[in-house]
Amino acid sequence: MCPLAAVARSVLSRTGCLVADLLECLIQISALRETVAGVRGLATVSTTPAARDEVRRGVMALLEAEARWQTCLRAILPASLTATLVVPPPAATDLADLCDAFERARLSTHAVLNACSGVDLAAAGTIEGRPRATAADVVAMMLAGDIEAVGELRRTVETHPR
Repeated sequence: MCPLAAVARSVLSRTGCLVADLLECLIQISALRETVAGVRGLATVSTTPAARDEVRRGVMALLEAEARWQTCLRAILPASLTATLVVPPPAATDLADLCDAFERARLSTHAVLNACSGVDLAAAGTIEGRPRATAADVVAMMLAGDIEAVGELRRTVETHPR
């Protein structure tokens, strides 16, 4: 057996996941961090009051979603990993404060996910009515939600004249 096949078989036996699945999850975890910059950038270019209001509502929705994702991760991952998850309550409805709150929440989630092993990412639990979801599944759902939310924010900014 070639050495690469032996490594792949070893990872599969320890984690229950294929190497490609773990690699995909690690790329998705990296992408989750990029959402913060995207949201901040869109908040910065939102100059009209209507656009700022819509972007503010979008960031509030992202912050609420982050709290739900963290709840899902707490249901799947060991408490020793999730103890540092923090969703700071928004101190105000000011767009800059909401962006700061989202950044703090997302960075705490990202740090937890970055600390996960392959076994952790393959761990499964029941979340939001799904009988079996892994931590890697939550990562994929988070990224899909981010893509949709940032796309919606981008459309909002583009449809409001500056």
